[in-house]
Amino acid sequence: MYIYPKTLTDILEFQAIAEHISQKCVLSKAAEALRQIAPHTDYQQLQAEINAVQEVMLLTSRTSGIPALGHEDCTRAFKILKTGSGTVDEKGFLAIRQLCEAFENVFKFLFQNKELAPMLWRLIEKRPLEPQIIALIDKVFDTRGNIKSSASPLLASIREELQRKRQQSDKLFYKIVHRLESSGILADFKESVHENRRVLAVLASHKNKVNGIFHGSSGKNMVVFVEPPETIEINNEIARLADDERREILRILTELTYQLSVYYPVLSEMEEILVHLDTLKARAAFGIEIGGCMPQVTESPAVIKIVNGYNPALLLHNRQRNKPTVPLTIELNRHQRVMVISGPNAGGKSVAMKTVGLLVLMLQSGIPIPVAPESSFGLIHSIFGDIGDAQSIENELSTYSSRLNKMKHILRRMGKKSLILIDEFGSGSDPELGSAIAMVFLEEIQKSGALAVITTHFNKIKALAAQLSNVQNASMRFDRETLQPLYQLHIGAPGSSYTFEVAQNVGIPREIIDRAKEKLENSTVEVDRLLVSIQQEKQNLELQTKQLEKRLEELSHLKETQEKKIHRLEEKLEKQSEINRQQSEKLMWGSRFSQLVNMWEQNPTPANKKIISQKFWRLLQEKAAENSKKREAEATEKAETRSKTLKRLLNIPVNVGDQVKLLENNLIGQLVDVKKDKYHIRLGNMVAILERNQFVPLFNKKKKAEKQKPSSKETPATDT
Repeated sequence: MYIYPKTLTDILEFQAIAEHISQKCVLSKAAEALRQIAPHTDYQQLQAEINAVQEVMLLTSRTSGIPALGHEDCTRAFKILKTGSGTVDEKGFLAIRQLCEAFENVFKFLFQNKELAPMLWRLIEKRPLEPQIIALIDKVFDTRGNIKSSASPLLASIREELQRKRQQSDKLFYKIVHRLESSGILADFKESVHENRRVLAVLASHKNKVNGIFHGSSGKNMVVFVEPPETIEINNEIARLADDERREILRILTELTYQLSVYYPVLSEMEEILVHLDTLKARAAFGIEIGGCMPQVTESPAVIKIVNGYNPALLLHNRQRNKPTVPLTIELNRHQRVMVISGPNAGGKSVAMKTVGLLVLMLQSGIPIPVAPESSFGLIHSIFGDIGDAQSIENELSTYSSRLNKMKHILRRMGKKSLILIDEFGSGSDPELGSAIAMVFLEEIQKSGALAVITTHFNKIKALAAQLSNVQNASMRFDRETLQPLYQLHIGAPGSSYTFEVAQNVGIPREIIDRAKEKLENSTVEVDRLLVSIQQEKQNLELQTKQLEKRLEELSHLKETQEKKIHRLEEKLEKQSEINRQQSEKLMWGSRFSQLVNMWEQNPTPANKKIISQKFWRLLQEKAAENSKKREAEATEKAETRSKTLKRLLNIPVNVGDQVKLLENNLIGQLVDVKKDKYHIRLGNMVAILERNQFVPLFNKKKKAEKQKPSSKETPATDT
């Protein structure tokens, strides 16, 4: 991304955010990488970074999080392994082991959670584990980082002999101490160590009474240190063995250095992966800290849609002071590319403008931003800023000349994928002349197709913004009753600077304010007064609109509730009517059968029984015919419904990729190609070529509801 001027990232506090995030790293190389992080325009790389950070945030919420990545710095050890000149010391090997252990823990963790974090798993699976590295180090070092005696047979032999000689020396030395301490020759602490040799602590007044090698004296010369002659020879042997031990350890470390040198590319890649993961963890932790997310990013066109966004630097600052932060909602697109923000001083104009720039820089650096998930951004390729009153001292340019030079550069380099941020547009010169030049600049910015957020106090610029296409006015709200800014952006109308109101609020005497008003042209006062009244009316209208919307929502909810109740009552009534009809029908048939039974019982003669039997048989035939007629009617209705549904489904457009169902055998397939009137449908490992009337689209419930809502009497497509 091209950024002008270079100091813009500092002005927007992007570098401060990067420093804040870097402090969340555990690896110094990761922290340094984040301090150097910069926004870019590589869309594929940016999407990969965004997805990776999202996966880390998901792992943090769903699991215990990525294991610890910390290990001691391996830079010096790697330099030796790479060049082959020198021997890695004990500290270096332990750092390498920590690196391998951390990598192994992360590798196993991501393998277990590869469904939650597929991108992170793909990142690390390319570098398989190398367990032999830890095995080689563990062969030499114990768990406390000391070199094992078993590292070589010679070392074991040397240490065994060294231990035996030291025991002999101790025994002999203590015998001498015991002999001398009763004579009062020795000091209170009796002995000391000088150049790795045990010496007697002899009082200076008795130094001539003890033979041996003089090893110096105490600071006040009260005690002299003497190595007794009885231990000189054995101490010489111990010194020789200690030197042999050092040389053997050096040989072992040199050999281990050579063995691990072939793994330098592997170790370097492991460290690179852990450093990258540490930067991702730090960014994800920052995202969680600020309640951020990764909104949608498109390669083109250049658009900015911020919904309930916060300036993260301001958010963190206010949070430390338990102060609320007002969210910002703003949208720049091809229809409204430029926004001119006006309003009172210290009302939040500059913060709103800086928030847009900072969020763009952060997102295109792969850093979560505090916005609502429905926000969206198009890729910005260049960002220009004219913020603040900094002068170019080395070129001896005035503030206004410096601003003109910036505008010259911006006008020459801006394009459709640029974002321009200008604070106090038109200021720095005579108001009339300055606003005139600024108006021309605004027209040029509008023609370029760039996105821009501009703040101003000049009414002429506000008026021009209302006339130009693709340019919109906006204002920061101000409470006239409390004379306090509300820090809320209102889009669609310019705002007053509230100059006199702010002056009154800070305690300027009323008579001075009145005299200032008298010195202004009437038209200027009237315009400012008009802006104030318009803004007040808009606030009142918005309040009324919100109240009406709330009441409408309540009424709509009440209507919906009543309709549901009526619908349930209608269903209940219809169901009860059907039950009543069935019961009436049963009673009628039961009555007829009951009459025949009574006739049978009252006159049980053969002739009467025959007549009754014939009537009973006719009654049964009548009932059977009625049941058959009902079944035929139900079958006809079902067939008609099925036919209507099939006809509707056959007329629904289908696209490549849709799932379909064959009418002949109910097999499920996927439409893979359409050539003329022939439809190629994949069924497992084979492809069938069918006519359109041989299959119907198959929708799940959600997709079906979106495409078409069939009536309640229609049969669902999946039943066809």
